[in-house]
Amino acid sequence: MAKARNYLLYATLSTPVILLVMDIGKTVDAALLVDRLTATLFGAVIVVAFNVMMDRLISLQLEPSASRPAHR
Repeated sequence: MAKARNYLLYATLSTPVILLVMDIGKTVDAALLVDRLTATLFGAVIVVAFNVMMDRLISLQLEPSASRPAHR
């Protein structure tokens, strides 16, 4: 359910849990958690930037051009 509502929150919260499950009985190195969190946040930035870029591209295509007369 969290995955469908907010994927960024899901990925951020599930990453440490997955790492803990992989290393049951062992201590998890803090550097590994920082690496995974950094990778997750970097991936999120890429997705958000791509989404903003696509939104702008679509909105530019939908705006009527000043050189063309609008259809009635």
